[in-house]
Amino acid sequence: MLSAAAVGEVVDTLVANDDTLLVVRYGSNPGRDVDLLLVSRSEPARERVELAGLDVLHLSMARTEELARLRDPLVTEPVLTGTSLGGDRASFERLWNLATSPEVDSDTVGHLLDESARLFRLARGQARLASRQSGAQDLNAWSIVNAAWAAAYWLLAGHFSRFTSAIRLEELRAADPRMSEILELAARAKHREATVDDPARALRCLNTMLTGRSAA
Repeated sequence: MLSAAAVGEVVDTLVANDDTLLVVRYGSNPGRDVDLLLVSRSEPARERVELAGLDVLHLSMARTEELARLRDPLVTEPVLTGTSLGGDRASFERLWNLATSPEVDSDTVGHLLDESARLFRLARGQARLASRQSGAQDLNAWSIVNAAWAAAYWLLAGHFSRFTSAIRLEELRAADPRMSEILELAARAKHREATVDDPARALRCLNTMLTGRSAA
């Protein structure tokens, strides 16, 4: 568990960088599950990095705005549920306005469906590869996490095909018990508490969502 002081040191370092526009902290359990959205002026070398035990999503402002416009949860979830820890307040307000706009971009549903399909294929491939290896804990964990994201994108596509209102992942959890189950499996995987059966459970649950069948 990271202390508030440790998190603060990382944030201070990021904010002091001239390229940084915004740092947002989010996560379902701040004492144990801390994530940061780092928005910079320039394109980062890598989008996913780990700093002192913190999971950091690093995006340029242009990319962040594009994903907010498309209601992509990689950006909308931090914006809707997180706390701005430093940077340009106007940048945060710009992202908030894009994520909550009453007008949904015509490309939104297609983008969300494409991401759901891509992540489903990725999760399935990772699970298959892990089943052929011993001690493939990281592959199993990524399979579960990607299955959870695939489910989220799928449900968001359904939501935005009918409504324009912003929605958080927690609201998706409440709307569909299968989403709740997958998110619980993903939380266990992130903290290295998943069982060997969890990837198959996550994929079965996801498949029932994508095919419209009820879970067995």
